[in-house]
Amino acid sequence: MDTTDISPIDWDIGDEISSTKHRLSVIHAEGAAKHLPRHPDAADDDLNPSTDTMPQPLLTNWGRLGRASISIAMYESLVRIAMYTDGWHGPGSLGLRSSSLKRFIEFWSLVRNDAAEPEISLSSDGSLHTEWYKSARQRLDLRFADQSVFFGLFSNNTILEGADSVDTVAQILRLHRAAPLRWKAK
Repeated sequence: MDTTDISPIDWDIGDEISSTKHRLSVIHAEGAAKHLPRHPDAADDDLNPSTDTMPQPLLTNWGRLGRASISIAMYESLVRIAMYTDGWHGPGSLGLRSSSLKRFIEFWSLVRNDAAEPEISLSSDGSLHTEWYKSARQRLDLRFADQSVFFGLFSNNTILEGADSVDTVAQILRLHRAAPLRWKAK
């Protein structure tokens, strides 16, 4: 999988960024669908014609995404997750909340130079959940809520868990002797 960094704000999309009509193109490559922002000058026949409206959490955080230096693989995961709507996991489950994506991007911007990319998923409350995994006895889980980051670090016989600000959790995990942010996703 290509891990080239992308910067969505480099695209000349002008006023379209504020429009919920901004389209995503689905490009089929290597047997898997890849979601990339559609360049406004691209002709319909340049790409697969399947399109959707850009999910609000991505639209709200578009500038932050561009500054976060995320890989194409991570961007694809976030687009896939942002496509889920309320009720995706049964009654009461929520689609991705913009505030959760914002917290994750803030966190990633602080740790990206010291971290492997995590496995990213959506919790039924609409918050992003990330995981770094080394073994059955070494695992880090984070959940990005509206105001706090909840974390659980399991490292051999030690458990460290809590909830705090993005800055504090990033500092705790960057300085932890087990270097959990360097563990690869499952």
